[in-house]
Amino acid sequence: RIVAVACEILDAEGPEGLTLRRLARELGVGVASLYWYVSDKDELLAKCAEQVARELPIIAAQGDWHEELRRQFVLAYETAERHPWFLLVQSHHRTSAMVMLGSTIHALSEAGLSDADVFDATSTLFLHLSSMVQVLAETRYAADARTREELLDDSVRGLLEQVASV
Repeated sequence: RIVAVACEILDAEGPEGLTLRRLARELGVGVASLYWYVSDKDELLAKCAEQVARELPIIAAQGDWHEELRRQFVLAYETAERHPWFLLVQSHHRTSAMVMLGSTIHALSEAGLSDADVFDATSTLFLHLSSMVQVLAETRYAADARTREELLDDSVRGLLEQVASV
């Protein structure tokens, strides 16, 4: 129940909206009682990330790999739409991202792509997905009134600057 309510707060307000004091109030308990289950906010975020990670698709290296990858990334994006905060806390809790990354690498390798092509394709897919989810999170949780188009412009500009520097 603690993780479920914490995830609801995160979905509505992002990581900045979640405090142990706020969570305790929502649960109708004292803050000290939460420390029986989690040692701090970071551990709570990790538990929430693990909960959401269970929704992420893991593909099998069988059948049409194009369709499987498309399905995996569409489902991952839909998960991110429901939980835009997930990517923001994944910088500390990457287990689920590594599982998804591993299944993508395996599927592309089994499809016969070279190691260099697997690296390029996986990097491109994950960077694109990460950028899209970052815009989702910023749009939902941003304190400023920037529009979706302004956020997308900033994201594309930043990506192009990164590409130009390589």
